[in-house]
Amino acid sequence: MSTLIIAEVGVNHNGHLNEAFKLIKEAKSCGADFVKFQIFKSENLVDEQAEKAPYQQKNMTDTSNSQFEMLKKLELSFEDFVKIKEECEINNIRFMASAFDLESLNFLLNLNCDYVKIPSGEIGNVPYLREFKNCTSKIILSTGMSTIQDIEFALEMLNSVGVDIKNISLLHCTSNYPCDLEEINMNSMVTIRKRFGLNVGYSDHSNDNAVSNTAVAMGASIIEKHFTLDNQLEGPDHKASLNVEDFKKFVKSIRKVEKILGSSAKKPTNSEMETKRYVEKKIFASKQILKGEKFSDLNMTTKRSKSGINSRDWDLVCSKEASKDFQVGDLIEIE
Repeated sequence: MSTLIIAEVGVNHNGHLNEAFKLIKEAKSCGADFVKFQIFKSENLVDEQAEKAPYQQKNMTDTSNSQFEMLKKLELSFEDFVKIKEECEINNIRFMASAFDLESLNFLLNLNCDYVKIPSGEIGNVPYLREFKNCTSKIILSTGMSTIQDIEFALEMLNSVGVDIKNISLLHCTSNYPCDLEEINMNSMVTIRKRFGLNVGYSDHSNDNAVSNTAVAMGASIIEKHFTLDNQLEGPDHKASLNVEDFKKFVKSIRKVEKILGSSAKKPTNSEMETKRYVEKKIFASKQILKGEKFSDLNMTTKRSKSGINSRDWDLVCSKEASKDFQVGDLIEIE
């Protein structure tokens, strides 16, 4: 099955609907399967006194340290997201979103999306998780900043309100933007898959395409990557995002890894079968063999040949007697 690639717009539209439309079109042109947004009402999400996270301060030139002011500039209305979903349908790319407060979550769940994502910061949010009681969408649960016990808590909470756990995919994630390679710990994704027996994926906040390629090679069925029109735009996530040209390369790279992984069945390819005709060994006489003489290790050898008895049948031939005379170098034939 092909890896689901999510172009995470998040808030990289910078609060402008027309920029969101541009990002949808470009995500489609890059080959992404989904384009994802973040839905929130700032007054429900954050206290007005809350400060920006360190990565937000680092990635922005805005001297204000108010998280509320930052988010208010990045906010789109519910009506905007109805239009965004319609625009995704027009451009034949699937819409996805994560919600960051209860009002926004209820709105999102009523959009009847194929997938809904639970962001890492909500993994322990009891009232938030309980709102999924009527959810008919598949759920992607991001596990940044989480322990195994945190994931267990969220899954148990979702299960308690009737969510089918089999409809949940778990995304390994390092919640730093961008994150260092030493913080990736991709083996954790394998641990999660073995522990919970669910589909796993990776939300990539690194600056190296090798990271997502590694995730796919290790079994990720979903890859999420932040996406922007311009890395130099003002905003918290642009610097940890891929621009259009880089996202195209990113998608091509993942599809190349999928080709390399190929099938799990161990069998010769069509091209190998052609080569096999020329390199497989057949059985020849190494000495003169007279009619009635028994074939043995002492009078036979193997050589490459397009025709003849395959060397794997050596022991079968050794149980037979020659039905005619063979000279040195003759292909062995048996009845």
